[in-house]
Amino acid sequence: MVDFITVDQFEAMDLPDTCDWELHNGTVVSLTFPGFDHIRIQKRLYDIFQQSLQNASTGFEVFIELPYRTGVRNDHRADVALITARQAREDVRTGVLQGSPVLVIEVLSRSNLPYRMDELEELCFAHGCEEFWRISTRKLTVEVRNARGRATYTVDDVIPVLVPEFSTEIRVRDIFA
Repeated sequence: MVDFITVDQFEAMDLPDTCDWELHNGTVVSLTFPGFDHIRIQKRLYDIFQQSLQNASTGFEVFIELPYRTGVRNDHRADVALITARQAREDVRTGVLQGSPVLVIEVLSRSNLPYRMDELEELCFAHGCEEFWRISTRKLTVEVRNARGRATYTVDDVIPVLVPEFSTEIRVRDIFA
């Protein structure tokens, strides 16, 4: 029988600094360090959203590698995340966002196996996510799931971002520029 651990037990662990760590359904998972393309896309998305948020004067904030907790057996970090002002206040109090960011963006890599992305997407929607993006650097596509369904965008497309109280459009070409 396998014993699953809680986030409290996970936080108390003294894990080596040789990689990054997350807790997935009570199991400690090691993550590879992101490659340069991965980091570059995170920065581009951060800059794109930051500009849109400044122009819209909203209470939202954008983050890279944002830690968030969904239940007692899951600690994750979003590659890029959009959160509300209320969520940001909670994060300051606890150090980890409780629940899912409003928008979760994952840049697909060796550590993001398809079945893990499916599980993570479902977990995020069960804990308050409004949009979940999967970015493929190999295919140069962005797959978006939200209340309107699922769509895949290519470099010639524009992604409509429509989360409660904030909307913008992002050119896929700008993500991969």
